[in-house]
Amino acid sequence: QQFLHVPSAMAFCRFAPMTCRVPAAQGPSLAAGPLRLGYAPLHPRASNAHRQPSTAWALAAVAAGAATAVASDGKRQAGKRDAPVPSKLDLADLVEVRAKVVPGLTVLVIEASGDWQERLVEQACEALDTGGADVDPYGVVLWPAAQVLAQAAAAYVAVALQTGLEERGGRLVPGSGGGVPKVLELGAGCGLASLAAARLGAEVLATDFRRLPLELLEEAARRQGLESRVRTALFDVCDESAALPEADLVIASDLVYEKVTAVAMAKRVAEARRRGSAVLIADIGRPNRRFFLEELERLLPGAEADFSKCSGLAVQRSAGGAVPKSETTKVRVEVLELPPGPATATVKPESPCVLLRPPGHKHVL
Repeated sequence: QQFLHVPSAMAFCRFAPMTCRVPAAQGPSLAAGPLRLGYAPLHPRASNAHRQPSTAWALAAVAAGAATAVASDGKRQAGKRDAPVPSKLDLADLVEVRAKVVPGLTVLVIEASGDWQERLVEQACEALDTGGADVDPYGVVLWPAAQVLAQAAAAYVAVALQTGLEERGGRLVPGSGGGVPKVLELGAGCGLASLAAARLGAEVLATDFRRLPLELLEEAARRQGLESRVRTALFDVCDESAALPEADLVIASDLVYEKVTAVAMAKRVAEARRRGSAVLIADIGRPNRRFFLEELERLLPGAEADFSKCSGLAVQRSAGGAVPKSETTKVRVEVLELPPGPATATVKPESPCVLLRPPGHKHVL
């Protein structure tokens, strides 16, 4: 009861809230006493022992804060917004990674360096300690669900550009004339899916409730000459007072990790479908997906909301030379496509999206 093994804490806090007692000497910025661990969006490798103890304890603390940053009515607490970030990014903290989305389409994405990831976790803990702004460090690296979402978005955009898409008989089918689709990404983070759609020719609005990930996305767009096709904006899916921006296609990945966010996402999907937008939601099988599906069924009775009909594979490894199996991750990702269309027909595990990180650069979070 006095100590909780860190890897176990990291593995469990995704699935159920729990109470443990953290010794002051072990937990940075945490006083000894009961700690309520909430839900943190964990990487599939989060429970592995490769993490430094300080980072793991810090991530556990951020997990606790994730629960307290939501009010009892299920909305984010007023004032718990993103902390200010420098207007100019430090080039030393930016790492270029490349994702081979589909054959012929490789996209550059910018992640925070490992050291910067560590600092962001420390800042998040300090913010929790002082009651400051809610700092979420997870948007500065690329997660597996985003890789398969990029494949799904690419499938939609390719057909939309060539022939257009029409909804007929509950499915999206090729239309009679192509055009430039408008794509909206929610919780974009580093923005791989947004950048992939823009590379193919779509007009993209990438949103997040934090400014920092959008700055990384903007820099990646600039380095690839995509500034004219990619716009960014702050948008909180949990803020019901804000209407969903217009788009032909609404996309999101890994946004059903908390019950509150899962329910909010279901409302956004219903909002998008009622106005005629197509929707792509990528998820690795988070436990709170069931709340998303339950709310979606309530809002859109009879909707064909089935993640199992479309799935892909996300591979992450270091670039160059022989890569040990221990440094390669493979994660199966499922995609909900409403209505079923190009992604369901195209995205397959046999054709994975492969992310290549430079040697020495790791996903610390």
